[in-house]
Amino acid sequence: MKAGFGKADITPPVGTRFGCFATERRLPVVGHHDPLWARTVAVSQGTATVALVSCDLAVNMSWVVREARARIERRTGLPGPQVIISHTHVHSAPGGVGVEAAAPGIDPDFFGEPDYVERVVEATARSVEEALGDREECLLLATRQPIEGIGTTRDRRDLPYQPYAGLLEFIRCDGTVKGAVVSYACHPSILGWQNLLTSSDFVGVACDVLGAALGGAQVVLLMGAAGDVSTRSTRREQTYAEVDRLGRALVEQLLAIQDNLEPVEVDRVCSLSTIIDVPVGPLPTGDELQAAVNKQRAVLDRTIREAPDAASGNPTYNMVMGAVMEQYVYWERACRQLETVRSVKVATTPSEVQIIRVGPIYFLGVEGELHTAREAEIRDRVAPPYLLIVAPANGTLGNIPGRSERQGILAAAAGDRIVEESVSLVRRALATEPGDGAC
Repeated sequence: MKAGFGKADITPPVGTRFGCFATERRLPVVGHHDPLWARTVAVSQGTATVALVSCDLAVNMSWVVREARARIERRTGLPGPQVIISHTHVHSAPGGVGVEAAAPGIDPDFFGEPDYVERVVEATARSVEEALGDREECLLLATRQPIEGIGTTRDRRDLPYQPYAGLLEFIRCDGTVKGAVVSYACHPSILGWQNLLTSSDFVGVACDVLGAALGGAQVVLLMGAAGDVSTRSTRREQTYAEVDRLGRALVEQLLAIQDNLEPVEVDRVCSLSTIIDVPVGPLPTGDELQAAVNKQRAVLDRTIREAPDAASGNPTYNMVMGAVMEQYVYWERACRQLETVRSVKVATTPSEVQIIRVGPIYFLGVEGELHTAREAEIRDRVAPPYLLIVAPANGTLGNIPGRSERQGILAAAAGDRIVEESVSLVRRALATEPGDGAC
């Protein structure tokens, strides 16, 4: 087996619009706290090659992924279906609004300025090129172990939830660590809506600190099923110091689970990819949207009256305000979109589900923020030795909640459809023999 790593800078120019918290207020980037990256790991066995990319973006869209894959294939010959292009969903980065943009006609005002889209596409292609050129013979060690104290289910804390992290280390023939891949699920949203500097949040800290601890190795963090997982219950404040603390806390636990690493035989690498139509749920009425906006506004006003003075230095002030503003901004956006939504008749929207197999390790790419209930459904039905969820991958449909959770624009049946296709792909990949790259 050969493995290579690459990365390219996707830090936006000052003035580029943010995603997530700040999208609806059209707030621009005013500076940079730390850079944003497109990070890639490429793995080959025989004539077959696959690549996994992780971009520090709030949201990436499927049409941007298609452009990047086409450029990668033109330059390297690596087919698009053998590349997963995921994003970390970091909230202090450019991006867009997710599911509303995925449903045709509902929200075309997305991703950002054309120049920045070109920067993301080009950097993604360059990071893959660099990884392919960096390949050398390696051994692979892997483990998947519990991780505590960072991410928790943010809305339903009564649900049983045990967070895990997957750790893969690629070891050169001389015994040094060439690079590592981390699979972990938690919203990178320690920094709140008031932050106007780009940052990769705890993801960047974890990659840098772990890489240094491994002797200068490159690290790629692939976001997992983090749709309902965040640091809302574990962070002490929403500051860069807290980003550093929690990023280092994750690394401390990753280093602790190194004792559980075991060698795995990579007898093949291959990929499977399919496009499915997922149902769009019933859109809310104008009265429902307006009532929700009014209710959230009242909560916001009450919080402003009752919260500690910002000048008091009490970090709880920003945390409470951030949570309220996040919800209010989402509903405000929904109200603005109402006139467009009224004219849209959308029954389904396309979505990609993808598997990349590296020996006994299965990377399952899902186009959306998969919630923990949906991850549990998949794991209950298929259990290869190492199943690592990559979400959002190849674009995003927004949240994919469990059946009992409040649904968004996607109907509950959309999650069912994605789970069914995910299980089917994993089973097909489990049955494959070594081949030419396609499972």
